Amino acid sequence: MGTEELLEVIDERGNPTGEIKPKHLIHQNGDLHLGAHGFVTDGKGNMLCQLRGPDCVISPNTWDPTGGAGHVPAGIARLGASIQVRSARTLIMEFPEEIGYPLTEKLFEGSNADFLGTTRTDMPSGHGWQHRTVDCNWGLVLPGINPDTCKLEPGKVERVIWRSAEDILREALDGRKLDGFPYMIRVPDNRRLIEMACNWALRKAQ
Repeated sequence: MGTEELLEVIDERGNPTGEIKPKHLIHQNGDLHLGAHGFVTDGKGNMLCQLRGPDCVISPNTWDPTGGAGHVPAGIARLGASIQVRSARTLIMEFPEEIGYPLTEKLFEGSNADFLGTTRTDMPSGHGWQHRTVDCNWGLVLPGINPDTCKLEPGKVERVIWRSAEDILREALDGRKLDGFPYMIRVPDNRRLIEMACNWALRKAQ
């Protein structure tokens, strides 16, 4: 059994408070912590969606229109590093684990990566605790991803597909299902998050 991940308790602006706890205590106590989302487009108006597996603690068996996402672990960057740096390094770790696709720090320094801003999640987890995060959202242009050759994390990611950003915008906000599965909902900023990501992908296609 591996060592449990340590997370930082943060304030409403995403700044560390200096308090560090194991992830299960962060969740159990409803402490505010930092998350990272990596939205991916092929530059042609499509976005990468992953079907979350049955082993996901939060929102299993739902479509998530991110290529990868995760908690920002404590100590991932130098002291005083911005939330952009910390979330970028989190996605560099998460993408190979979730879909088998490597990212580099150089990507986040170029024109194919855009920091889209932050959103909030504050919602029941379904396990008796409140999931509370400040989420850092990145848009990444990665046309080279082939869903058929992605190495998916067992139990956590069931499928990855390219889906039109226009379709995601309509389906996710209307509560529609895709192949029998609903889209993941992140309360309270779900609409802003979906519109932010999809409109970014459509702008990249122009």
